[in-house]
Amino acid sequence: MKSSFLSRSLLAAALALSATAASAVTISDTLGTLALGAPFPRLPLCADVRTPDGERYTALCADTARSDRSLMMIGFPEKLRPDIMDGNRAVAVVDGASLVGLVVPTQGAKSDAKVLAALTKAFGKPMRVEQEQVAGAGGRMVSATHAGWIRAPMTVEMYAIPDQPDTGTVELLTDAARPLMAAPSAASAAGAAPRGAASAPAAKPRQGW
Repeated sequence: MKSSFLSRSLLAAALALSATAASAVTISDTLGTLALGAPFPRLPLCADVRTPDGERYTALCADTARSDRSLMMIGFPEKLRPDIMDGNRAVAVVDGASLVGLVVPTQGAKSDAKVLAALTKAFGKPMRVEQEQVAGAGGRMVSATHAGWIRAPMTVEMYAIPDQPDTGTVELLTDAARPLMAAPSAASAAGAAPRGAASAPAAKPRQGW
């Protein structure tokens, strides 16, 4: 009897884990919702869908991060956040009316294995993988993964932010996104984002592979 109960308990636990895994939102799901190369979707202002505590959103939303609207902050409700994402905001790069890039914050070196596995599942074997030494708190050197994929019409790149190894990004960019991110006002405009929301544009734009 006890053995039978234990078997049922293990089965229930396995089913619960399967359900949790099946409900996880992946970066591929996010790209299905925010399709690069497609028109930037009409989204509500984040202030209009913020929960009373001000910490979460009830729907996908957007705020202007630069006056010309080439950078937009995207707020994600819990059910739409990709499983590699740190925080609930990402940066969208918009060329005219088209979404041409997406920068998703991660936990940098702390989440390297998880992020690399998720991106490999979504995009296949990376074109290049390197271990970089980045300075952490007190000058302590931390090993972080820098990896890149080419999946036309976009490139995908993951890395930790120099001097902030526990903060990282995944950049999904088309060719049109790079000059917009490199514009002189990009860093200061995106720097207004909360820490952990989307730190990549605040760093010097990378050239990619």
